[in-house]
Amino acid sequence: MAFKYNATVAQRVLQEAMYYVQHQTTIRETAKKFNTSRTTLHNDLTKKLPVIHYTLYLEVRELIGKNTVERARRGGKAPRRKIRK
Repeated sequence: MAFKYNATVAQRVLQEAMYYVQHQTTIRETAKKFNTSRTTLHNDLTKKLPVIHYTLYLEVRELIGKNTVERARRGGKAPRRKIRK
């Protein structure tokens, strides 16, 4: 199978994905570590990674979902605390 992306891009995407999964970080923290924007990192992990390494993509997708749920919970708590004051 021929890759859609050149070797440099594929290597970068794999490094980002492995770091994201191994360290259980957020997109924002991972982007900061690799000195890239959140948008670029998100596109790498959601659009390019499935083409390059599908099984790693499944792990990344699961972690993104988990982080989204946690963010929603935190978002619900902050306004409640503010209203109580």
